[in-house]
Amino acid sequence: MNETEQSLALQRLESHRDRLKRIDEQILRILVRRDSVSMEVAEVKKTLERPSLDELQEEVMIKARRNMADALGLDPDYAEGVFRAVHDHSVEVQEAYRQA
Repeated sequence: MNETEQSLALQRLESHRDRLKRIDEQILRILVRRDSVSMEVAEVKKTLERPSLDELQEEVMIKARRNMADALGLDPDYAEGVFRAVHDHSVEVQEAYRQA
């Protein structure tokens, strides 16, 4: 690879990294919105005297997200790992809200 090709490749790499950064920011903004909805869920669960963790609902959600991932061409195991982490955090947010 000559110097010009290397320079162009480095420019492309930086361009791709910038795109990933913008996508990551969008993901983070969506997670902030999700936390807000989780607090609303906590409020309703508190009124209904239900626990923050609903294991049946968790499994229904995970199965649905695996199916969505598969339909979109994404590895369902990867999606499950992401959504289990998201769900665990949601339960933590709900617990914190309930104790406030």
